Amino acid sequence: LIGAGLLVRSFDRLVSTEIGFDATNLLTARVSLPASSYPDPMKVRGFYDQLIPRVKSLPGVLAVTANVFAPFAGPGAATSFEIVGKPAPVGQAPVTDVRVVAADYFTTLRIPVREGRDFAPEEYAQRRDVVIINEALARKHFPGRNPIGEKLVINMREEAAPSTIVGVVGDIRHQKLDTPAREMVYWPQSELPIPSLTLLIRTAQGPMQ
Repeated sequence: LIGAGLLVRSFDRLVSTEIGFDATNLLTARVSLPASSYPDPMKVRGFYDQLIPRVKSLPGVLAVTANVFAPFAGPGAATSFEIVGKPAPVGQAPVTDVRVVAADYFTTLRIPVREGRDFAPEEYAQRRDVVIINEALARKHFPGRNPIGEKLVINMREEAAPSTIVGVVGDIRHQKLDTPAREMVYWPQSELPIPSLTLLIRTAQGPMQ
């Protein structure tokens, strides 16, 4: 009886955990493009620029976006980064999770923008060296100050070009319900076109219909 009671309490605590986004009627679908047919970033971006509007036009679909790693679909990608003007000691570079997202990501998942703004349409269409961070990263690395306009060098591209922070969004649980939200940076797809993305489709009713 004691064991059953503890199990029920643990389950109830997990179910009531705030995950930071709205998972109601949200369907995911993984898409992987063959490198032989989509050898360069422009073709990759062109494919998704056509696919997402076509899915959005389906009856009952309210919104569509995409992410390299959907929430709770695996650990995702992480890398070291540098705050421009605030170099870390050798061997102590901070680490953050990285997500590459398509247009309407934050509105589709209903993740609130806390500071600054969402990515602009032109920033999804063409690389502008911009980035959005989550509250966990802002709290740790910019305590007591507004990070909008600060620059980060995210070590995931061949060249070390800095990205300007344009927004801060709410934290979401991305891996497990029982662990705190991790530090996160978001790039628009134009910054790092990747051939494999997960569509996130919000529907008016149950998505399996």
